[in-house]
Amino acid sequence: MAFVSHGARIGVRVNDAAMLGRISGLIPPAAVLSESETVDELYSLFTGGDRSDSRVRRYNLLYEGAVRLVRTLDLEAALDGLRTQLELAVARRAPRRLFVRGGAIGWGDRAILLPGEDPQEIEGLLAALVRAGGVCYSARFAVLDGRGHVHPYVPTPRRDALPVGVIAFRGPDPVQPRVLSPGRAVIGLLGQAVASRVRPAYALRTLERAVASAEALELPLATPKELSAWLLDRFAFSLARQRAS
Repeated sequence: MAFVSHGARIGVRVNDAAMLGRISGLIPPAAVLSESETVDELYSLFTGGDRSDSRVRRYNLLYEGAVRLVRTLDLEAALDGLRTQLELAVARRAPRRLFVRGGAIGWGDRAILLPGEDPQEIEGLLAALVRAGGVCYSARFAVLDGRGHVHPYVPTPRRDALPVGVIAFRGPDPVQPRVLSPGRAVIGLLGQAVASRVRPAYALRTLERAVASAEALELPLATPKELSAWLLDRFAFSLARQRAS
């Protein structure tokens, strides 16, 4: 089977047709199935079966092209690995989008980016911002177009692409927030951009445009409720200053 998501064409083949139903539930949100034989990346899942009368250990194997990624007796672990790889494949291969690990919130006509690899560090703050009136664009990847504007991870006509207003990193200082220079912000975002090694020039150009209209901050250690209140106050101050200039 093959699918298209954000313009990336990804294929999956199996040795057991009965697995296709399971795999259909693993493909990224809003993906469209495709009958094309041309794909950007191909994954192969070979399931070992569950014959209880056999003494042979039947491993479940996951390959990306000819490279083995997973070898396990646990089918669910193999499927979880495939789900993760399919998400990353889309993030690497989307031709007109840059995927940055982390969350994104829409607030009025601007977006708040929360870069980071650890979902537990992001989800609490995302939830607090949504309770305060924000619109969740993604809890997994911030999706940027070539202008540096943020799109929802699950495409929907009811949510417009937004320029970035604030970029909030989790900082090492547990007490004091800190304003970052545009250059430091770009470097921080590059570290979370999935395609930074595959398409470095595109990633750098996109992030420079995203940062140009934004304020970048390092957040102190605090509860999600405290952080969201401080961040929204800072966001309002930053927007007022931008519009006055």
